[in-house]
Amino acid sequence: GSKPVTTETLLQILVRSPGEINNSVFEEKVIGVDWGDETRWVLVGRTAKNKFYVIDTGVFDDIDTMQHVEKLRMIISRENPKWIICDAGYGKTKNQILMRQYPGRVWSAFTNSGSNIPIWNTINEINGIALPEDDWQYHVSVNHTAMCENTETIINRRNLGIYYFPEQAARTDVFIFEISQADAEEVSTSTGKQRRFSITSAHGYAALSYALLPYAFVQDYAEAGYNQNVMTRAPRFARRRFA
Repeated sequence: GSKPVTTETLLQILVRSPGEINNSVFEEKVIGVDWGDETRWVLVGRTAKNKFYVIDTGVFDDIDTMQHVEKLRMIISRENPKWIICDAGYGKTKNQILMRQYPGRVWSAFTNSGSNIPIWNTINEINGIALPEDDWQYHVSVNHTAMCENTETIINRRNLGIYYFPEQAARTDVFIFEISQADAEEVSTSTGKQRRFSITSAHGYAALSYALLPYAFVQDYAEAGYNQNVMTRAPRFARRRFA
């Protein structure tokens, strides 16, 4: 396979000068979470100019993985992100706990869908029976390759910066290493050649990809005379349906 993102590129987008930070006013923040025995989280900020920054990142490694939920809650209350997008596979119970506490803000990401753009769906009934609002679920589904390519594009167009200050350098090094572990190969499918990404060991790549889902493919809008509404359209639409 080939590397979607090289270590060389990652080293070029590290932000070491406080000056660049001071000029960054974040329109909103998003947290991406890849649950596991070790849970990787990443906090991303978006500026008005539609540039993204990894503000901070880390790993929860408590043996009792329910502690990961508590630790994530602390980050959510400190950072007040607009959305928290979590891996659906491993964290069903964890996501449900968080959805109750932060309705409409916590989304489970399903990446086995055929859709090349993220579909945001509020599940407020099962088999025609309305669910109490506490039990509503928030699902975003997207094709795995499309999600990974969105992240690849944002990084390779230098549209992402990664904070790299002394106090976070050690944990950011691990994150950078994880992103560099992502791999892509071309496979033949019934519909022609397609790239297939392998990010199983690249937890940082997965968490970052979840955090960037609300902005998938805005790059292309940006070049076509970017319109602010396009970007938040999907989640906003999902929220309006149950407002």
